[in-house]
Formats: sequence, structure tokens, C-alpha cells
Amino acid sequence: MEFKSIFPINRTFIYQKMGPGYASGGGVLNNNQLNYYRPSTGLNKPDSTYVSVFTFSNAVSEINNNRPFVSIRDEHSRVCSGYLSDYPDYYLAIDDPLPEDYGNSYMEDFGSEDYRIYVRA
Repeated sequence: MEFKSIFPINRTFIYQKMGPGYASGGGVLNNNQLNYYRPSTGLNKPDSTYVSVFTFSNAVSEINNNRPFVSIRDEHSRVCSGYLSDYPDYYLAIDDPLPEDYGNSYMEDFGSEDYRIYVRA
């Protein structure tokens, strides 16, 4: 069994930066997030990319390279900050900004996400 986590995520900060009131980001709706991640007025991560085809090994690579990524499920964005590999079962460590002001952390079965955004410089 292998487990890796990058760091605890401040969910309140995530919500404040990417919540519906953030003008440049346009909310946390899928591709709109790239409007915040890519420009120098946002996170200055110009190589950030939106993907709909991914593997567990992609998640492992991102986490092992200290790059948490956005995991989107049912049009809701969360942060993936770790993984658990216990073959044949694979899980992602999810930090969810909801409920607002509290957040929630949990392990989720790999394959439950709809999309990802890799936040890269």
C-alpha cells in the first residue's frame, strides 16, 4: 500500500480565491478556472490545462511532483492533494471547499471525477 499527500489545503482560501465573487476567475466552472490560473494577475501558471482523459498514474505523477490539481465532479471543483494505492483499489485524497467556511477532506475512489485541471508553471 502506498499513500502520499502533499500538504493540508486551506479550504477557506481556495473558496475565497476561486469562489463565485472572484472577477478574473469567473467562478469555479471548468474552463473558466484557467482564466485565473494562467495569467500573471492570477496564479501565473501559464501551462495549466483542462483534461477529460486521465489515468491514476497521471495523478501519482502530479502529486509526486508536488503539484496538487483540480478535480471536478458534477460541475463542482475540489483539490486533489494526495493518493492511496492499494492494488487493485486506487483512491484520491480530496480537499473540498464545501461546506463554505468549513470544507471537508476525504478519500474518493479513482474514476469518480469528470474532469481535471493540472495547474502548472
